[in-house]
Amino acid sequence: MYLLFIVKYSYGHGKCYRACFGPVWKVKIYNELSNGYVHIEGNTVVANYTEDGSVYKISKGANFYLYDANAAKFICWGGRKRNRRPMLVAKKYKSQSLRLCEFRDMVSTDEFFRNSHVHLLSSVDKNLKMKFNRNGRFSTKKCYPQRALRHRHKKCVSAADFLVIPVVNEFSEDQCGCPEAKYYFCQTELRHIRELRDICNLAWPKSNETYET
Repeated sequence: MYLLFIVKYSYGHGKCYRACFGPVWKVKIYNELSNGYVHIEGNTVVANYTEDGSVYKISKGANFYLYDANAAKFICWGGRKRNRRPMLVAKKYKSQSLRLCEFRDMVSTDEFFRNSHVHLLSSVDKNLKMKFNRNGRFSTKKCYPQRALRHRHKKCVSAADFLVIPVVNEFSEDQCGCPEAKYYFCQTELRHIRELRDICNLAWPKSNETYET
């Protein structure tokens, strides 16, 4: 099961419906409420980026990780300690489990978005969904129809619907926009992620390991 890919802008071809390599895909995750792409800003996950909001999706069976190469961090769930609300956080790769960084997608329950959008859920707790307010910040506050006029402010959150768009690199022969992906993942410590280990060892044997810092 993979993310539901819908092309927002037509480039006249369908070659981008394939991975960069192995389980790695390059996508943009767009949110209409904030009019921006999901990306990492410091240690915060936001959805207000209007430029190149590309992130990598690394498939793990039915689940997947989301990795922002510009920030060199994964999008994860945190704040699950007692009396703390769960929230999205950014984490650098460590050798321990990335379990709280696993997501699963679900077709939107909104009738208008059902054929084009997905919800992005925590694979650990299906009640945890990516949600952003109009300012592009993660929030759990909702808008209720009977109080809609009072709630038209930046803290108001709509349903967690996202448009997932394959990345196109118009300046490269690689029309899927990710010719650098294999080098990026396999020439850094990220090659030790279980889902990448075997394919990276084929591309760059361990005897040739040279990690970038």
